[in-house]
Amino acid sequence: MRQAGSAFVAAVFVVISGCLLGACEPTTGGPEVPIAEPAMAVSRSALVNTSYIDLRLRTGTAVGQGSTCGARNEVTPSCNSYGNASDFSFHWIAPYNGSFTFTTNGSNYDTVLVVTDWNSSATLGCNDNAPGSGLASAVTVNLAVNQEVSVTVDGSGWACGRFQLNINGVPLSCGACNTPPTPCHEPNGTCSGTTCNYALKAEGASCNAGAPPGQCYQSTGTCTAGQCINNPKPYGEWCDSGNVCEVAQCNGAGQCVFKENLVCPYDPCQQSYGCDPYQGCVYDDWCSRAGGQCVDNCCRDSTFYYCIAPVAW
Repeated sequence: MRQAGSAFVAAVFVVISGCLLGACEPTTGGPEVPIAEPAMAVSRSALVNTSYIDLRLRTGTAVGQGSTCGARNEVTPSCNSYGNASDFSFHWIAPYNGSFTFTTNGSNYDTVLVVTDWNSSATLGCNDNAPGSGLASAVTVNLAVNQEVSVTVDGSGWACGRFQLNINGVPLSCGACNTPPTPCHEPNGTCSGTTCNYALKAEGASCNAGAPPGQCYQSTGTCTAGQCINNPKPYGEWCDSGNVCEVAQCNGAGQCVFKENLVCPYDPCQQSYGCDPYQGCVYDDWCSRAGGQCVDNCCRDSTFYYCIAPVAW
């Protein structure tokens, strides 16, 4: 009960301190947008147990302030997965097509910042210690007008403290520039006139082009000359040939090939009829059919035991 009360106090403090410092009115940064409604809590039960503070369309300095000390640990940042730091999250809507930078400059502890898509929960950006910002964090992402995101202020390791969230944007006249032509292009492009330009990822970078071409290919690809290539699995990895009576393996070139026939285990109380390609090993449990029970290689009924001679295959 005490912990829950602390979390509630922390949440209330975020709202109150934000309002006192101007977070409940639109701040500067980016083109003019309609006057936003006051910040409010919105349900986010699909991701976390607490409510999020809704910042609506606000941009500028100190759109949100508060303390994470006493709050719960509900998000594990991909860029800082160790530790058990408490965190606090906000709901935010992009007021226009633009490149938006979220920072924690003004915070008094080592922060980690995570931005995720509100609907898909996909991580759009994660940062711990932005270059030239000391212990502050910064994430820049391109967003479409009215795109919703969640912004989480976390701590490095077990750190907690007073935080300040800043959001500043630059409009992009040619759209959001966040739909790269291939998985081997950077997700955030730059706008030139009416064209979005996307830089290539580094050669050998990890990428995901969807389903691999076969079971003997790696599920994750690598960027090669701007294309996402799924490399073959190593020679000898197990694969399914479709015949349960076969043991198959990858040949190192993306193909699943025959290795050896499946050997059906010997059971002295059952007559084996071999292996069926669809059912596997087929047996006749003659001891059970005769009303007996197989115990220590002997078939036992209600009156006597008798030993079982090995059954020929």
